[in-house]
Amino acid sequence: MKLVVISDVHGRSAWKEIVAQNKDVDTFIFLGDYFDSFDIAANEQLLNFKEIIKFKEENNSKVVLLTGNHDIHYLPYFMNSGEHYSGFQGSRAYEISHLIQANLSNLQMAYQHGDILFTHAGVTSTWLKNNDFDKNDDIIKFINHLFIHRPAAFRFVGFDPYGDSRESSPVWVRPHSLMSNAYQFNELKQVVGHTEYKDIKIVKDQYYFTDSPDSGEYLYIEDNLITIKIY
Repeated sequence: MKLVVISDVHGRSAWKEIVAQNKDVDTFIFLGDYFDSFDIAANEQLLNFKEIIKFKEENNSKVVLLTGNHDIHYLPYFMNSGEHYSGFQGSRAYEISHLIQANLSNLQMAYQHGDILFTHAGVTSTWLKNNDFDKNDDIIKFINHLFIHRPAAFRFVGFDPYGDSRESSPVWVRPHSLMSNAYQFNELKQVVGHTEYKDIKIVKDQYYFTDSPDSGEYLYIEDNLITIKIY
């Protein structure tokens, strides 16, 4: 089984190069944040997202599209409550919102392969407990169900303006809080984006922080062996 992880797109089209280099891969996992860029125009972001959706629909189960904080703040619950994050594109918000809502069936919040858990930012034990998770529940079904039926569970919480709180959701928690309070049932590894680094950062072969757009790096997984490649 071969998987490729594509982190925080933010309107960039580099994912196409990664896909072109990995035509024999079984699954491509996008970690969310398809929108909000300070140097890519909204029209390009919209077109890029449409192309990602087309890629998903043409390849079905081979493509997993996760969701990030720069996507959810365009959903009705967040827009109606006035919860907007940095980079929010007010002048195009309803257009972006309509596009995301039209494609919600192609999006999810969490994915698991073997002992590897994929989300945008990570999953803490505290967040799960606060949302009444039972250890006997299927964690992926639980998180994805919350995303659809209780979006408030993914709101920004805590006092740290950066989101560094154990109570933060899988679209917000930062590395320090994640590593100090990670959900580790059956010793899951966690692969996330969200927090930008110069290069992909790996901690204790358990935490993989992949948002490093300037490095040209991405994660490649084959038979549960995780390596770093460059496009």
